Amino acid sequence: MELPTAAGPDLVSHLVAKGKEVFLDLKLFESPNSVAGAVRAAGALGVSMVTVHSAGGTGIMSAAVGSGRPATPHAFARRP
Repeated sequence: MELPTAAGPDLVSHLVAKGKEVFLDLKLFESPNSVAGAVRAAGALGVSMVTVHSAGGTGIMSAAVGSGRPATPHAFARRP
């Protein structure tokens, strides 16, 4: 959590542009809408994986999965 907070989304974008797979271990635990927004934002940056705290229950988990799925089949596909 410290590195993305300190360096921000520019670091994530830089790593993705270099062909790296980025895993954000954020353990998201908020309202389903907030978790969905965070997962969408991470996906827009090219993040490969984000953690969601399962103690939040099925509402949070469903929101994360639903927002993590791309609207188009290859929206989050790995760049060549």
